[in-house]
Amino acid sequence: MAIEGFARDVTEWRYTENQLRASEARFRSLVETAPSVIIGLAEDGQFLEFNPEAERVFGCRGSWSGSCRDQGNLGRDTGTGF
Repeated sequence: MAIEGFARDVTEWRYTENQLRASEARFRSLVETAPSVIIGLAEDGQFLEFNPEAERVFGCRGSWSGSCRDQGNLGRDTGTGF
C-alpha cells in the first residue's frame, strides 16, 4: 500500500496575503480621509472611484460605488474642465 501526495508550505503565501490586506487598508484609509479630491479613472477614462472630498466638491454621493461614477458628464456639469 502506498500513499502519494504533496505538501506545500503556504507560510510565505499567507504572509504576502496579509501584507497586501494591510497595504490595501492603509491605502483606503488615506484616500477616505484625504483633504484633496481623489478620483480613480480606468484606462478608457471611465470614473471608477471617488473619495468623500470629491463627492463634496462635485455634489454627488455614493463614495466608491455610487452616483459619482454614474455621472458620465461630471466635468461638463461642474465646469471643472475634465
